[in-house]
Amino acid sequence: MGLLSKLFSKPKPHIPQPPVKPNSLAATLSECQKYKCDTFSMFTVPNCEYCSKYGRSRKGKAQVYSISGKSKKYPSMMIIPSDLVIGEPCPICNKYISYGIYIEGISTF
Repeated sequence: MGLLSKLFSKPKPHIPQPPVKPNSLAATLSECQKYKCDTFSMFTVPNCEYCSKYGRSRKGKAQVYSISGKSKKYPSMMIIPSDLVIGEPCPICNKYISYGIYIEGISTF
């Protein structure tokens, strides 16, 4: 693309993006990237048989996941079903799922 075509080309229309919800997976992954952190936590209600399998640890606290899947301590985020990461409520209990950045030794539940 030459200089003249750049000067006289029509600008592309701006398509507004929907705002990112706080505590959503998208916001959490953005924070993880900002702080160069590979882990995040997922919080769900304790009494749903579906989402609590992924959002609760055996001790009843939030479950921690690895973004890259390279962690030996935490499971890869790829095991979380897609219907739990799209920003909508759990399809079974209809409760929202919350996410947060997890930094080893600093984050507490």
